[in-house]
Parts: sequence; structure tokens; C-alpha cells
Amino acid sequence: MSMPEPYEPRNYWEGRLSSNFNLRGVGHICYTEDYNAWLYRRKADTLSAALDGSNVSGQSVLDVGCGTGFFVRSFVGRGAQVHGVDITDVSIARLQAEFPQHAFTTASISSPMFVPPGTFAIVNIWDVLYHVVDDEGFRTALGNLASCVRPGGQLLLTDQLAGSADAQVAPHVKLRCLATYQSVLPDLGLHLVKLLPLYFRLNDMKQPNQETNAADYYASDAKDGWIARNNLSVGVWRSSEIHPTRV
Repeated sequence: MSMPEPYEPRNYWEGRLSSNFNLRGVGHICYTEDYNAWLYRRKADTLSAALDGSNVSGQSVLDVGCGTGFFVRSFVGRGAQVHGVDITDVSIARLQAEFPQHAFTTASISSPMFVPPGTFAIVNIWDVLYHVVDDEGFRTALGNLASCVRPGGQLLLTDQLAGSADAQVAPHVKLRCLATYQSVLPDLGLHLVKLLPLYFRLNDMKQPNQETNAADYYASDAKDGWIARNNLSVGVWRSSEIHPTRV
């Protein structure tokens, strides 16, 4: 029996988005696009809660892992000036054509060669960091993200933050808990200001019937407000007004 190919992020995502430039491609590939639409509806609600009514019109936003442009469209719709970063050429080419007044760059946030495209009021990175499975790359990614948050700005990210420990659950997925983030981000001048639930029953592989239960699961997650220990949540960090010296 042949061994599976090792996970190579750029090739994996270039192939995945080239064949699925839709919500399945950037969301949960095992679910239908309709079901993924419910997942992204929940993400939109949680983004609004994370922004907490802030007026982002005219603000600068860096969307890391911009994929098919879900969050780009959301921030552009709010009047922000967006710079998108993605590891795939297909994402950058399509989004640059769709949003010619905004900027897009092919780059890996976990690379030591990453060049920050500036500093931003909001750095937004959803469903990306748990795909950085090697720990050195993960720490590099956090350093790169921190360098992009302007003093007083915010970093929004998703992971299994309420988990009790880190866990690699697939070759391309390593979930990390809040303690892991807190062992790095405060030293980079980023301080936790809030945690928000994302999914409790949604995005759960044990769902018996995706199509008929999607609306019920969405309503349950939106109503109950649980921060699940075994599912994704959102963390918001704010940068110090004066950045520490970064080595």
C-alpha cells in the first residue's frame, strides 16, 4: 500500500480551489455547498459580533487566506479598504479581477520570507492557522500577523480556542487551544479582548443529516452562545498602542 503524499500547503490549496472555487472549497469539503452556506452565515454573524458595531468604513483591513473572497466582500461592503493575501494564485487572480480597487498578494503567512504589505486597523484570519500544522511555521505566522496590526488595531482569528490541548486531527489540520496562542501573542504586543462562539453543533462531523438539520443547528448555535470545547471559536486581540521590540 502506497504512503499518502505529505501535506504541502500551496499545492493542496491550489488544487482544491482550482476545482472548487466555492464555499465547499474554502469551507468543509465533506459537506454540500448549501450546508457550507449555513456555516458561512454563522461566520458572518460572528464577524459582526467581533466588530461589535464598529464603523470600519475607510479603515484598512488585511484578510489573510482570502480564498474565494467571502470576508473581502463583507469588509468591502462595510466600506473598508481591503488587502487580501492567499497562498494560491487562483484566489489572488480571481479576486483582483473582481475587486480592482483593492490589493491582493500571493504569499504564505507562515513563511519567514513573508513581507508585510503594511499595517492595518484589522487583520482578519479565519480558518487558516489550524492549517499551519508545523509549530515553527505557526509561530512564524503569528509573528507575521502581529507585524501587520497597527498600534491600537485588532487581530481576529479562529481555532479550537476552548480546547484543553492542541490536537492534530488530519494531515492538514492541527487545532490549537487558547493557551498556545497566549504563550506567544502577548509577547508580540497583542492582548486578548474577547472570545466568541462560532459553532457548537454546526461544523460537527457527527451530524446525521446535513440537509434537514442545517437550519435547526444554525438556530441552536446562534441562540445558545456556547463556546464549545470541541469546535471552533473566534478570538479578538488588540495591539498595544506602542509595539514592543520584535526580534
